[in-house]
Amino acid sequence: MLKYLKYFPCQITGFLGGVNWALLVARVCQLYPNAVPSMLVSRFFRVFTQWQWPNPVMLCAIENDDLGFSIWDPRKNPRDRNHLMPIITPAYPCMNSSYNVSTSTLRVIMEQFQFGNKICQVSIILYQKSCMIDIVHGMVLLPIFHAGN
Repeated sequence: MLKYLKYFPCQITGFLGGVNWALLVARVCQLYPNAVPSMLVSRFFRVFTQWQWPNPVMLCAIENDDLGFSIWDPRKNPRDRNHLMPIITPAYPCMNSSYNVSTSTLRVIMEQFQFGNKICQVSIILYQKSCMIDIVHGMVLLPIFHAGN
C-alpha cells in the first residue's frame, strides 16, 4: 500500500510524507489486526474519510519521560492547538509529524481519501456481483469518478 502512496505530493508542500503515511497505515493495521491486505486498503480509506480531524492519530499513548524534550501536547503548547491533521509519532519525544498541513492541503487530502473510499466501495460491489475485475500490476482498473458523479 505504501508503494502507491509515494506518488502523492510530498510533505514539503504541506502534504503528507512517508512517515505520515506509514503511521496512518499502522493505525489501520492496529484497528484491524486480522484483516487481509485487500480489506486493509478499503478500511484505510473508510477510516480516514470518517476521521474527525483535528483529533490526533496515535499508535500509543503519549509518554512524558521528563527528559526535558518538548512533546506534542495541545493542552500545554498553544501552537499544537492549531494543528489541523495531527499524526503523532509513537517514540519519545512524541511530535506531530504532519505539522505543516494547511487548510487547503487538508481539503485536498480529504478529497483523495473520499475518492479512494469510493473506488473501494465500487470494487466491493463488483466483487459481490461476481463481476470480472481486470488486475494489471496489482492495480484494480475501474472507471474514474469525477466529483458530482
